[in-house]
Amino acid sequence: MNPKVFSRLIFIYLISILCIQSSCGDFRSLLIEQLITWEDRPDGILCQTGEDQEILPTDFLSFSTEIMHCVEVTMKEDDLKSLKDDSRFGVSASNEKAVVEELEYMIDNCEEPWPNEFIWYKANININGKNLLDVGIRKKGLIGSLFSSAPSFKIKTDKFVDDQFFGSVERMTFNNNSEDETRIVSTLMYHIFNKINYPSPRCNLANVSLNNEPFGPYSNVEPVKKVFLKNRYGENTGDLYEGALVDFNVNWLNRWEPKTSNTDPSRGKLSAISEIIEQGDPGIVNKLSEYINLESFIRFWALEIITNHKDGYTANQNNFYVYFNPLDNDRAHFIPWGIGSYDAFRNNKDNSVIKGFTKSHLARVLSNDIEMQVLLKSELEFIITSIWDETELINLVDVLSIQIKSAQSDSEYDQKVEKVKNWIKNRKADVLKAINDPFPDVSLNLSDC
Repeated sequence: MNPKVFSRLIFIYLISILCIQSSCGDFRSLLIEQLITWEDRPDGILCQTGEDQEILPTDFLSFSTEIMHCVEVTMKEDDLKSLKDDSRFGVSASNEKAVVEELEYMIDNCEEPWPNEFIWYKANININGKNLLDVGIRKKGLIGSLFSSAPSFKIKTDKFVDDQFFGSVERMTFNNNSEDETRIVSTLMYHIFNKINYPSPRCNLANVSLNNEPFGPYSNVEPVKKVFLKNRYGENTGDLYEGALVDFNVNWLNRWEPKTSNTDPSRGKLSAISEIIEQGDPGIVNKLSEYINLESFIRFWALEIITNHKDGYTANQNNFYVYFNPLDNDRAHFIPWGIGSYDAFRNNKDNSVIKGFTKSHLARVLSNDIEMQVLLKSELEFIITSIWDETELINLVDVLSIQIKSAQSDSEYDQKVEKVKNWIKNRKADVLKAINDPFPDVSLNLSDC
């Protein structure tokens, strides 16, 4: 038996035992489902550096979907081996039992912050023929990078050399697309968010190799840092938090991760929102509107529904940022993250377009307000009738597919992509049906850890 397959089966078995011994929440179910369908990564194809591609002067490596970057990383072989085996828990990723124990503890203790024990290593990086020496590289991710042969990673150009930049770029994020057989979901879905000018990361593709070992197509995702905030919101001094399997609960505040040096570590605004939601008093929507830009959230919510982002905030209390914008009276704005699962092209288990996106605390509260129901459906209708462009999206899929096929060997790739095109063709009708159907009943019982 293939050692990777055997390792995967051991991990699933251990998770199953833990779930028998204790109550398993939605995340355990999702984790098991993901592991059962874990990637069988096709062989990568080394890219040809070719001519230099554009590095924009406004702080970004190009995110044009017409470009697949050629990214070549070299580092000490022992460091690469260690990087592949790193986990955020500080235990070896190949030690399935220890990883399971850490995951189970964190799943059952939502008041605990996620550990971040990733180690920075020195590396050299060449992108489209441009070299930079002694950059910092570390593994990233919670689950998606733990059990893939191709690690997702971050680059920090000035980690070891002060004031060193790649053009004007300091940070890069390369995701391995391990949960996406087509490798195009991230680029496609972030494109939809950005098309309506919702503040979202930009994304395109990169063909990645580490020490001349081809790992195939990655997503080059714009990091959500101060440069991003400045460009999207006009300033970057507000509080920025990352949310990973967390929600507005006064007992879970430590799990919200401050992401900038000036972000309030006491999480005071998050606490205030949590108290309003948990008290559930009359006039709750008006009270929430003092702390959250609800119009912006409705658009965020509608976009998560339309893109079928099942591992985002409204569906799974996961993969999102919250930014308190000083130019909007310090009200919260939600930023999408972690879009990249082929599961987006599978129907929800209850065949409900909206129901599956009412799991988060905020979505539950707003789902029980008639005015918010109307606003959500109105936003869904606007996006799907005025912004959604089936022809443009299918053309984008074709462009991205050509890039992907130049970076990996997969004889079944065209069939996988066809499923994406069929989903695009059917999505408008599915969303319009949901708009015309009665709004689903949503319990106000807020989830426990």
